[in-house]
Amino acid sequence: MWSRAAIRSFILCALMSLAPPVWAAEAKMSVIEKFETAEGWTKFQGDGVGFDIGSEEGVEGRALALRFDFTGNKAFAVAGKKMPVRLPENYKLTFYVRGDAPDNHLELKLVDAAGNVFWKKFSDFAFPKDWRKISILKRDITFAWGPSKYDDLREVDRMEVGVSCGSGGTGAVWFDELTLVELPASPPEPKPDLQRARVTASSVQEDRFGAKAAMDGDFGTRWSSGFNDAEWLVIDLGEIRDLAGLTIFWEAAFGEAYDVLLSEDGDVYRTVHTEARGDGNRDLIFFRKQNARFIKIAGRRRGTAWGYSIFEVQPVFGAVAPDITASSNPHDAPAALDGDPQTVWAAGKGARQSLTIDFKKSMSLGGFFIRLGSSPVVRRVVSVSDDGESWEEVVSSNRRAAGTDYIFMPATDGRYFKLDLTATGGPPAVADITLKGPEEKSTPQRILEIAALESPRGSYPRWLSKQQEYWTVVGAVDDDQESLLSEDGVLEPWHRSHTVAPFLKINGRLRTYADVETEQELADGYLPLPRVVWKSVECDLIIEAFAAGSAQKTSTYLTYTVVNKTAAPLAGQFYLAIRPLQVNPPWMHGGLAEIRTIEYDRLKPGFMSLNGRPALFVPRPPDTYGTAAFKSADQYGDIVEDIRAGALSVGADTFSDPQGLGSAALEYAFNIEPGARAQWNFAVPLHEESEIDPAGVRDAGTWGAGGADPAGDVEAGRSAVLEFWRDKLSRIRIELPDTEFVRTLQSNIAYILINDDRFRLQPGSRNYEASWMRDGSIAAQALLAMGYTSEVERYLNWISGFVGADGWVPFIVSNTDKIETHGWKEFDSQGQYIFALLQYYLYTKDEPFLRDKAGRIDSDVQFIRNLRAERKTADYEKPDQREFFGLFPESVSHEGYIDPPRHSYWDCFWGVRGLEDAARIFRILGDGEKSKRAEEERRDFQTCLYESIGRVVEKKKIDYMPGCAELGDPDPTASAAALWPCGQLGNLPRPLALATFERYWTDLQKRGDPNWKGGFTPYEIRNANAYLLTGQADRAHAMLKRYFEWKRPRAWNHWAEVVVSDYRLAQYLGDMPHTWIGAEFVNGVRNMLVMESGDALYLGKGICREWVEPGKTVAVTELPTHFGPVSYKIESREQSIEVRVDGQLTGADTIVFASPPAGKDIAAVLVDDQPYAGWRSGEIVLPQLPAKIVFQLK
Repeated sequence: MWSRAAIRSFILCALMSLAPPVWAAEAKMSVIEKFETAEGWTKFQGDGVGFDIGSEEGVEGRALALRFDFTGNKAFAVAGKKMPVRLPENYKLTFYVRGDAPDNHLELKLVDAAGNVFWKKFSDFAFPKDWRKISILKRDITFAWGPSKYDDLREVDRMEVGVSCGSGGTGAVWFDELTLVELPASPPEPKPDLQRARVTASSVQEDRFGAKAAMDGDFGTRWSSGFNDAEWLVIDLGEIRDLAGLTIFWEAAFGEAYDVLLSEDGDVYRTVHTEARGDGNRDLIFFRKQNARFIKIAGRRRGTAWGYSIFEVQPVFGAVAPDITASSNPHDAPAALDGDPQTVWAAGKGARQSLTIDFKKSMSLGGFFIRLGSSPVVRRVVSVSDDGESWEEVVSSNRRAAGTDYIFMPATDGRYFKLDLTATGGPPAVADITLKGPEEKSTPQRILEIAALESPRGSYPRWLSKQQEYWTVVGAVDDDQESLLSEDGVLEPWHRSHTVAPFLKINGRLRTYADVETEQELADGYLPLPRVVWKSVECDLIIEAFAAGSAQKTSTYLTYTVVNKTAAPLAGQFYLAIRPLQVNPPWMHGGLAEIRTIEYDRLKPGFMSLNGRPALFVPRPPDTYGTAAFKSADQYGDIVEDIRAGALSVGADTFSDPQGLGSAALEYAFNIEPGARAQWNFAVPLHEESEIDPAGVRDAGTWGAGGADPAGDVEAGRSAVLEFWRDKLSRIRIELPDTEFVRTLQSNIAYILINDDRFRLQPGSRNYEASWMRDGSIAAQALLAMGYTSEVERYLNWISGFVGADGWVPFIVSNTDKIETHGWKEFDSQGQYIFALLQYYLYTKDEPFLRDKAGRIDSDVQFIRNLRAERKTADYEKPDQREFFGLFPESVSHEGYIDPPRHSYWDCFWGVRGLEDAARIFRILGDGEKSKRAEEERRDFQTCLYESIGRVVEKKKIDYMPGCAELGDPDPTASAAALWPCGQLGNLPRPLALATFERYWTDLQKRGDPNWKGGFTPYEIRNANAYLLTGQADRAHAMLKRYFEWKRPRAWNHWAEVVVSDYRLAQYLGDMPHTWIGAEFVNGVRNMLVMESGDALYLGKGICREWVEPGKTVAVTELPTHFGPVSYKIESREQSIEVRVDGQLTGADTIVFASPPAGKDIAAVLVDDQPYAGWRSGEIVLPQLPAKIVFQLK
């Protein structure tokens, strides 16, 4: 018997079918391009890109093949063909694509006769190995660039298909069957009156990110809030409208948890949707139809450390709200899409039921999250239809799901979507359906995320559960490959590679990183040989890694040791899993790492090869060896599910997985006596030419608590590497009461050397595996200050080869020696290059080196002069442009002003420093004329710079140092560079400088609040120099000490580029360890101990009170300076502090020791046993060395 509601629905549908509206006409389809030949196609490619096109086997007949090589060049490879087409009023384009390539950006472009380009760009597209049909709706094709922007492209003159660089690398992509499908005209869709609508917000990050931008119809603008959870956005539609939902288009800073509320009067609101697991991109929100004038989006928890940022909010009005019907109990079906999880569609009798959604227009979807009732779903099928009659299956699976069923599918277009659900234990029930946009389509990563959600915690890396994981680098000097070791003990052998992950099973229970307490260590507390310890009641698992080998033949060695902590024998199994997952997460451009083939003979010692490359040397055959393809048809899982189930199958010598998600595991049984341990050693070749001595990696087996360690040559190799790093870092002879300062300094010097890929000083080993001039100049200064001159000489010789004939200094050079600009303009490198050259000379007195670079320095000075000339024309004499007069042109600076570029004072301070150093260099070389020209340019630049700052301060009514001329924005960290290393302390308006760093200090104190939420970049360490130079040594010390709390993890002594308050928040962090930041720390600590200023040498400016408490010692021994090595020792007693200073110094006109040590109450000062009357000035000038200073305390 049909219900009355069902009968009404049937009659209504029947009546509607008698007189279909114009938009219900039959779709028409035509093939535009069959790609049968490569003739007629033209290649377009970026500089240095290897690119070829050809004709190869297609879906039917032939296909167009694009083969590209983006190695070291982030550019594009595009094929275009003249293809006149008239587009109908509404349409979709379809084509087939497959690829054998890393994730890059897939592009389709339509170009009119005037050269206006429209496109659809699929960012970070995961190319399928088999042919996949791609659909693009008219609304998804947007204007890209061209002489005249407009919205509705109708006449196409040329089409282009191609790839632009995302992950880079080499690969091939095939295209076939480009088809135009004429769709029914869309029904008239009600839209908000954008002129009438008012939008307000709790805050805005900057004026240019105002609230109105969230509803102005322009996806090029956005609202961006302050950095707080409880931010809100309110849209006043100007009148009461019938609403049924909204779509939120998020920028990168999305809302993880928020509410959508409606109101008729703006005072009383009701909640219509609650989001608890937002993941950004596009949120498609529906709720039951209701009247409202005001829409409020109220944040509860941010998805990043920044604020909330929305490109656009699009209301869904009742007239176009989707209809939802069901196979049974249809009157309850709308409950599944009403935004209220308390209302439920419960199916009638029968385990298999369906829901059908009519969106009333073509909709593009990538998935569904279905909140289920009490009956688990054991099968689901998603189908799509354009007419509600002919259905095409999109995706199906027999996976069991309870609670929430996560369904991802290929990006699919259609008006009707049907969900067929089969439940067990009763009919299916649906409380709520969350729709996922096409950008959240099914990918291997999405499937693995579901597997992580549905598996016991610890089965997969943290990033698959959207949690941040931290790591450190494992590498050797002079090698361009480094491994990553995660805080959980998982190794990523080389960039974009698989991982090697340990597991234990004790008493039949699998033990993962989630079941233990993990601790991280460095050898001796500072050497770059990391260790992770899994601590539990029964045992510890110690995971150690180190790199060894000659340059470009390095290997990473792994040791796993299980220690029995009980009073009884401990039996179990140790597993080493090889998985297609990187340590580096997808939000850091990592993610998956394909494993298509595995080759390994488990019966004898030897290599396991992945994708044809030796990947792991296994010295002792395992007791059991297994392989697995990722299980995706039924219950998701990989080799770890087999380990957990005790069902590790005996793997064949050769294994393949076309999905690229193959995995393997080695199993070793152990039975360890009380207090004894078992150990397994492995080696990972980082290059095909890596040298591994099989006898040197033999397995250690098991030994007793007091027995000899039979680990053989692995331990010998480890000892040799330990000694190498001890010796390498032994030239850093600093003793401080707080040893964390010294250990962190030493570790960061080691990390700089490891990230230095054969003379390329690079800030990172993954995302920042390139050489920036700004990073390199600061890292070079840190190395020079600690005595590492040859490394800096190599770097400067290398980077000098890229300086242009016109004097342009590239700001980025890739690790394959390609100049990169990303289309940006940055000018700080002009000064940083000359600064680094002079610093090298001052530490080495290598005049031939300096003379060799003189031509480039002179060209650099001329380039600076020409740049400034662009801002010295009559236009910049005008009052409204005068603040830009004589500055460098707009730049993105240190990436702080990308959108749009600004007149950055950071660049200008570096330019002044470069000119000052150039003048000094030419004086050293005896070229007075060039020195004079550089000095005249410096004086003029400096005058223009300070005039600009004064004008901006007055114009903006500010009391601090502005960061750029346009905004007058506070940027203490950029301004700190003006003091050091740019040396402008004596020229800066002191009140502005003090106010600037007072602002930073206030902000820094807020981070001490346990409830503080936010993020920052530890480049801010640079501010310690500002405090030191403005007489606030106590703040410099306190600040650096505070930064120890933000090392992640602390024991590994390094920082990421970004630090967020939520330790596990999944957010882009740059690279770890980030050695520009590490170098800033090294320079900050060094300046506290020793600092040059012109021809003066200052000692002990940053000695703090707690370092000179009775019984404590501060000492530096032969620390390099511009004038030669200096040594001093401070010994503190109850009634006095004694300082002995010595050194072989030349060229230092003045040697100054800071007095008195911060916070100490001094009665008198003796220098070489003679009273020193001028100590109250804060400085003690030493007439000669050696010298002895005694501070007599009250």
